[in-house]
Amino acid sequence: MVNTRKTAKFISALTLIVLTIQSVPSYAAISWVSRANCGIALPGIPFLPPAGYFLNESITWNQFDGNDYWMQTGSVHNQGGYAAADGSNWIGMHAPTDPWAYGWRSYAGDSHALSIWFVHGVHYSYDDFWGITYFLGYTFATHCNITQW
Repeated sequence: MVNTRKTAKFISALTLIVLTIQSVPSYAAISWVSRANCGIALPGIPFLPPAGYFLNESITWNQFDGNDYWMQTGSVHNQGGYAAADGSNWIGMHAPTDPWAYGWRSYAGDSHALSIWFVHGVHYSYDDFWGITYFLGYTFATHCNITQW
C-alpha cells in the first residue's frame, strides 16, 4: 500500500528543488575584475602614456553564456592604499559607480595622471523575476590584472 502522506511530502520537496534550480540565473557566466594603473596606447604615442592616460576601473561582465543580466559596479580609487573605513588613509579618494543596467557588462572607472592608485571594486547582479540582489564579490587591484581577462 502506498503511503500518500510520504509521497506528497516527497513530491513537494522535489518540486521545491526543481523550482529553485530553474529560478536561479547562471551566475557562473558573470565575471568581475578590477584593474589599476593601466597605460593606454594611443596611435602615434609610445606605450608609456602621457599624463592622464592611466585607467583605473572595475568591470562586471557576462563572459560565457551570451545572455544579458541586470548588473551594477562600483569602483573606489584611492592613493593611500585600499580605502580604510575610518578615512585615515583617504588621499584623492573617489568612487565612480555605474548605475543598474541590463546588458552584457557594467563598467565603473576613469583615468588619472599618476599611476599610484589602489582600486577596490564592488560587483552586483539583480534577479528581476525574484526581486533579489546578489552580491557577486569584491575585487582589488594595484596593477593592470591583464591575465584576468
